[in-house]
Amino acid sequence: MSGYLAIELNRMLLPEDRAEQRKSLVNKSKVKTNEVVIANNTINQVEIKFDAPTDLDEAFYVSGLRLPQKQITSLSFDIDSQKNIVNEMKLSTADGLQ
Repeated sequence: MSGYLAIELNRMLLPEDRAEQRKSLVNKSKVKTNEVVIANNTINQVEIKFDAPTDLDEAFYVSGLRLPQKQITSLSFDIDSQKNIVNEMKLSTADGLQ
């Protein structure tokens, strides 16, 4: 048995069919972006802070990931712009879960 786990995330994070819903949520939030270059690779950091705890309804990730969807206060993504992948995602909920 392998000690490694691999899952296909391309449809689970930032689902294409939820782009309009995501845009609407982002328009109601505060967004900070930052660009970091590490070993000739550009990482775009995006932090989204919601004005009030928000129900995402799978706009940013599907429920199959077993991450909270309700009462989200912030989300952040580190995106590798060359490979077009999410390297890291963080979230916070109203009850303090991180």
